[in-house]
Amino acid sequence: MQEPLEFTVKYLGYVYVDKPGGGLPDGTAVQKAAKLLKSNQKAARALHPLFARGFDTELKLHLTDSNLRVTIQSEEKGEVVVMNHPLHKIAFVVDIGSCVCIIVKRPGQGKFNCHSFECAKDKLAYDIAFQTARVCNEMFRKIRRVSHRVRRRKPSANAKPQAAHAPKQMQQLLEEDVAAASAVAETEAATIQEATQEIAEEKVKITGKQIELKFLSNISPFLFVLCCTHTGRQLNAQQHEDEDKSKADERAVHFIDNVGDKLAALVLGVKAFDACVFEIDLDSDEFRFGEISGDAEC
Repeated sequence: MQEPLEFTVKYLGYVYVDKPGGGLPDGTAVQKAAKLLKSNQKAARALHPLFARGFDTELKLHLTDSNLRVTIQSEEKGEVVVMNHPLHKIAFVVDIGSCVCIIVKRPGQGKFNCHSFECAKDKLAYDIAFQTARVCNEMFRKIRRVSHRVRRRKPSANAKPQAAHAPKQMQQLLEEDVAAASAVAETEAATIQEATQEIAEEKVKITGKQIELKFLSNISPFLFVLCCTHTGRQLNAQQHEDEDKSKADERAVHFIDNVGDKLAALVLGVKAFDACVFEIDLDSDEFRFGEISGDAEC
């Protein structure tokens, strides 16, 4: 388990970014939510009385390999947890200037909260977004591998073997793997633990043939320079293309919907996830937020 990362932030509040019919909210919806939380809080509160309710004081955002916690320092109670989300509920993360928005799944199809945090500098917002996406993707990658292995061990009676799969079919198969593993986790924890242990013990075996370099004694200097120049241009263009793609992808969370809490806990090696819902007291100096009723959305 890696050491928890800690960041100092201010909480701007949250709004709903629901996706009717299911699926993930798009970038436009997230941008709109971020704008409401940063510069148009009055409009956000008009949508719902608990939207855009943040803290005036600094908070600590703690990022571990299993959850994201936000705490406030209390003179009477010490460190008080005001947010605690398992990583498998984080669907989207984006930094917009000095703000970082974390979109978290809440119960229901296509229902999400967009939490916004203000940072001292743009660089800090970027770092939080990058690190959050990194630890989330490591966790989702592990869940995918374990789920696939469990599905192979316990195939569905209706499953039909297929030789090749299109991208959409692959996504559907992944969702089926996770659903099957989540169901197994509720009754057969040992199966999940065994698959997780096997993956942890696997070692990458590099098997390849030795590359033989042959010297060409009769190649002309002109042809050598021409080949190197052309190849260098190709490699340089490919490098820039890869860098641009990397910058676009490095903060993308490869979210898997409907991962069961039990499955995630077994794969990550934690006993259980702490409750994410806290009492709401708008008059308290240590305002706690949590799930609320209503269908308002930005």
